[in-house]
Amino acid sequence: MFSTIELILLLCVLLYITDILWLRIGLLRTSSKKELQKLVFPFVTVVVAARNEEKNILQCLESLSQLEYPQDKIEIIVVDDRSTDKTSSIVTTFIKQFSHFRLIQIKTEGTTIKGKANALAVALDEARGEIFMFTDADCSVSSKWVKTTIKNFGDSIGIVGSYTLLNAENTFEGIQALDWLIHFSVSAALAGNNVPLTVIGNNFSISKKAYDGVNGFRGIPFSITEDYALALAVLKQTKFRVKFLLNSETLVKSFPCETWKQIYRQKQRWGFGANEMVLPGIIVIGLGYITHLLLLCSFFLVPVMFLWKLFAAKFLADIFLLWKPMKEFRARRLLKYFIPFEIYFYLYG
Repeated sequence: MFSTIELILLLCVLLYITDILWLRIGLLRTSSKKELQKLVFPFVTVVVAARNEEKNILQCLESLSQLEYPQDKIEIIVVDDRSTDKTSSIVTTFIKQFSHFRLIQIKTEGTTIKGKANALAVALDEARGEIFMFTDADCSVSSKWVKTTIKNFGDSIGIVGSYTLLNAENTFEGIQALDWLIHFSVSAALAGNNVPLTVIGNNFSISKKAYDGVNGFRGIPFSITEDYALALAVLKQTKFRVKFLLNSETLVKSFPCETWKQIYRQKQRWGFGANEMVLPGIIVIGLGYITHLLLLCSFFLVPVMFLWKLFAAKFLADIFLLWKPMKEFRARRLLKYFIPFEIYFYLYG
């Protein structure tokens, strides 16, 4: 017979596994390659907000210059948000050879909105696109990023999100790559199950109609996670829906944090931004954290062998969730970091 504590732990892990299975179903729907419309070439505006990105901006610009999209149907706006390094001069030199690139320099902080949201709003005030696409200065995009993304917009789809994968050459970076992968997978799966949570700002797109429907960044409350705030406003105030893509053609690659201190600040920012999280997101993420907490607190309360079986079941469930995106992005090499990631996942939760 199981003790009361053992039954509680078993029930919690079973609920967690059920949640993972439901999320996996959402991922299968998300990974469908079926687009909503035939390929047309609407005018697209790509916006890159940069601040003190002299180490990364050139790689980003080079990837954007290789997009497979008619140059007369796209504009790429780089917003230099008060950089104090060589970001602006690097961009200026690079874009001389491309007529569809532009640089906007922001000299002072905004008065009504601040930070990155202000930089993006200034760029979009001048944008000509029917669809706005965003990435970050420390990212590089696939050559088919624009062409594949825009095929997924339709009358009801106002926002399209996609994955970002972090480069990983060691355990510290591999932990972060898996962490991002699981966060993107939860967001993608919820969208696939028609309960969208959010999109992530280094790889998301929004139609001009959806953006104007909430008066853009100027029409939403200030948030340090401006991407989440914008998506939430669109979902609450308009009839547009979110679609999340699990597709290697729309994958964006980026760099991990260099120190634990940077990771802590990143998690702090994400935590503050999640204050307005919708109920399905609270349930899914909350169940995961409760499971972590109960398992960690039960080491001296239940037989060790029973506890290790629960750890193993939860471990396999997490791999099952991430197997689909790891296969799609040819990132199964990340499996070698899974045990240290699980330890990190328990502790930071």
